[in-house]
Formats: sequence, C-alpha cells, structure tokens
Amino acid sequence: MKLRLWAGRTPTVLGGVAVLAAMLGSNPATAAGLNSGPWPMFHRSLLHEGRTFGNLPSNGTIAWSASVADTVEFSSPVVDANGTIYAGTQGKDLYALNPNGSVKWIYATLGNIRYSTPAVADDGTVYVGSADSKLYAINANGTLKWTFTTGGAVKTAPAIASDGTIYAGSDDRKMWAVNPNGTLKWSYTTTDTIRSSPCVGADGAVYFGNNAGKVFALNPTGTLRWQVQTGGPVKASPAIGQGGDIIVGSYDGFVYALRSTGTLDWVIFTGDQVRNSAAIGIHGKIYLPIGTKFYCYHDKGDTAWIYDMGTTEILSSPAVKTFLADSAEVAVFGADNGRVYAVNRGVLVWQSIVGSPVRTAPAIANDHVYVGSLNGFVHSIGAPVADVSDGSTSGLRLIASPNPFSAAGATTVRLLGALPGQAARDLIFVDAAGREVRRVEISADDPAIWDGRDAAGRELPSGVYLYRLDGQTTGGRVVRVR
Repeated sequence: MKLRLWAGRTPTVLGGVAVLAAMLGSNPATAAGLNSGPWPMFHRSLLHEGRTFGNLPSNGTIAWSASVADTVEFSSPVVDANGTIYAGTQGKDLYALNPNGSVKWIYATLGNIRYSTPAVADDGTVYVGSADSKLYAINANGTLKWTFTTGGAVKTAPAIASDGTIYAGSDDRKMWAVNPNGTLKWSYTTTDTIRSSPCVGADGAVYFGNNAGKVFALNPTGTLRWQVQTGGPVKASPAIGQGGDIIVGSYDGFVYALRSTGTLDWVIFTGDQVRNSAAIGIHGKIYLPIGTKFYCYHDKGDTAWIYDMGTTEILSSPAVKTFLADSAEVAVFGADNGRVYAVNRGVLVWQSIVGSPVRTAPAIANDHVYVGSLNGFVHSIGAPVADVSDGSTSGLRLIASPNPFSAAGATTVRLLGALPGQAARDLIFVDAAGREVRRVEISADDPAIWDGRDAAGRELPSGVYLYRLDGQTTGGRVVRVR
C-alpha cells in the first residue's frame, strides 16, 4: 500500500529564497547552447522532462541493432539535429552512429562511460563524462576539442545551459561549471559524491542531489540558493514539473515535489528505493518506475495508474510521447527482461524484444526509439527495414523472413542492392550476448538461409539473434522459437 504524505513532513531547508518562473515545460530543445536536435541530452531538455511531441513507432519492430563492442548501461542514447546517435560504453568509448546504425566515429576515453549520458551543443560539440575524472568535449567530427580534469569520476550527464555553460557533477563531491572553451567558471563543493545529473531551470538555477541525501539549488553564479535533506542518497536526476516544482526521488523511498523556494509541496512514500529519474507529461503527470512497477502520478502526487512488471525490475528512466490531438501520452521504458515497453494509461501498446537488459533512458527521435543494452548494442526501434549502407555500399537493405522462425524451418535474409567490387559478403549471426554463432554468404542474387544451427551444426536455443554484414555494425534481428 502506498502512503501519500503532504507538507506536514517538511525537510530541513537551508539558504536563501529564490522564485522560479512557473512553467508547464517546453517541447523543442531551443535553448541557445543546446543542440536543436530531437533528443540532444539526458531526458531531452534542460528541464529533464523526458517528453516529446515527435512521432512514436506504431509497433516494436527493430530497425537495426548496432554493435558497440561493450556494455551500454546508463549512458543513454541522444540524437542531434543531423540524426546522429551518441552513446557511451563501459569499455571507455563514445560512439557516434549514423541514422542507419553504421559507425560514424568512435572516441576512446581513458575511463568507462558507464553512467554519463552525452550532451550535444548547438555547434555540434559533444560533452561526456568519464570515470577517468575528466569531462570531454569532442568535436562533431570525432576529434578531441578539450578535456577538463575534476577530482573524481564524472558519472553524471552534463547539462548545457542557455549561455553555453556545461554543468556536471563528480565523485569529488563537486558540481562543476565549465565554460565552452574548457576553462573553469566555478565549482561548488557538497558533502558527498554526486551521481545525480543536474537540470537547469528557466532562471538558470541548477538542481541536483548527492549521496548524502541532499537536494541542492544553486544560483547561476555558483552560490547556494537552498538545500533540502532527504532520508537517503539522491542518485536520480531532478525534473522540473508542473508550475516549476522540482520532482526527485530518494533512496529513502519518497518522491519529493519541492517548490522553487525549497519548501515542500508534496511527498509520496513508495515503499522502495527510488533510483530512476521521472519524466513529466504535458499536464504535469509524473512517470516513474519504482522497483518492478511503473507509476503514473497526477501533478499533485495522486496515483493515476500502475503497470505491474511482476518480478522484472525497471532501471530505465522513462521517456514520454504526448499526442497533440487529445493530450494522451505513451510512456516508453526498458526493463531487465531484455524488452522495451510502450504503455498508455496502464495498458501495453507494444513491446520490443532486444534480448538483454535495457537500463538506458530511451530517446524518441525521428520516428524511432533508441536504447542501449547490456550485451553491447544500441537498438533502433521503428522502421521495419534496416538500411545498412556504410558510405561505400550505398542503398543496401536487409530483410529477414519469416521472423520469428521455428526449429523446423529456416529464415531467409535477402539483400536488396549491389555490393560494389565484390559479388558476395558474409552475413554474420550473433546471439544476444554478442557471440558470433554462424556466417552465411549473401549477395544480391543469392539470399542467406539460416537454419538456426551454429557453425558446428548444433541446434541453437530459442531467443533473439542479430545479423549484420561483415565489416559493418548494423543489420537486423531474428527470433528463433523451438
């Protein structure tokens, strides 16, 4: 049973008072300094609403799955104005993928990018944090622009303010403000590690939490506006909701709605640690997974609906698609059962099987949903046909049928288009863990036929298998049923 408390449980508030302009939020990422793309940073905008009016796929068909060689866990995909998709890996690499899933470039840092979601500036610069205690600025062509050294691992998603200032928290207990040229603007020292990614209000206030259970509001000059003490670590990122309330969860099991002055508007007891960041709907609805349940709350904390995942945990912060016609909203999130869900008013719209836990926050952009998975892939959910052009092989497409296929049959993968300079190429099949299981030759004249066996002739188990042309990172997927 969920207990809902009002302002009678008022946390300690320290510091001065400031007024945040009331707002319902905005859809386009129009702030100067932030890229105008459909999803250029964590939860799309400086307010961290995680909301878009862009088109959502009508079903869970996977367009392509691009191998990025290592785990993609909490470094969520972002998408710039050119359709380029960026995501970090536990293997230290920042990947830039073309809209068709092929690799545009890879930049290797000296530490893992397990937690930091990239942010893209209006000039194409990509900012991302690394466990090597650096904030990286990477040019649009994949070359290094500069690095800024902090005193600890940077495991938060940078935020790019309207004046171009880059904000990022670090394990050294500091919130850093860095100028666009890579020089220090200011830093603010808190009492503990910062794993909560900052959001930025309309007046430039910076909001974030730390592992000591505090929620901070800083002025754009780096001085303290206020701080609020909760009963557990605050690792989720705040989001700015209806009327300017700052919505954030704590490991103490409460979701807090704090007014711009730092006073408590309302609080909900959930009965479980709140690890994920909330998304905010057009009318202030709050979308938030907690444990194995996905909650939708009204703007004052009353429960609107619940989607129960049974025993499957949700560690993916959600994205929300709003329909202009009737203001209906679909929440999209990943789960540890290897699936991505789209849910409307507590009813499943579609699900997509990617075959490995999804803990990234989805990005909704250009009629697709982009997520990463623990087996080292970035997935594009949307168009049913995968364009596998890598620049040298223009206009190639792969189509698998039937899909799914049974143990008694086989699947045929057809190549539409020619392979310049060669008559055939290997089509590589890999399992959900990224291990190669079979190679079959394919050309425009001869399709690849796979019977669900490995190279030694052994029958493979049921599950999701991905395929790609040799030398390329993108392709598609088939489901084998035994």
